[in-house]
Amino acid sequence: MDGDRTLVLEREGAVPVTAPLGRRTDHDRLFSGSGICTKDIGVPASPLDGRRIPLDLGDVRDVAAVTVNGTPLPPLLWASYEAP
Repeated sequence: MDGDRTLVLEREGAVPVTAPLGRRTDHDRLFSGSGICTKDIGVPASPLDGRRIPLDLGDVRDVAAVTVNGTPLPPLLWASYEAP
């Protein structure tokens, strides 16, 4: 999933940043904490009917939480950071 994502660092006064995926320190080099990265994608329902599609999050530093269509998935605590 190439393209821009929106990142909001979890701190008071944080401003959303829309840019290609990168490190949170690219946006605030002194920040230490969590951030929320969002990316909307559209996938037609018909090719997915009855199938499981893995979501590979790539290089995550600590813990990843994923929500799909409003449904939270179990936290991803270690590599490979792939949601079933």
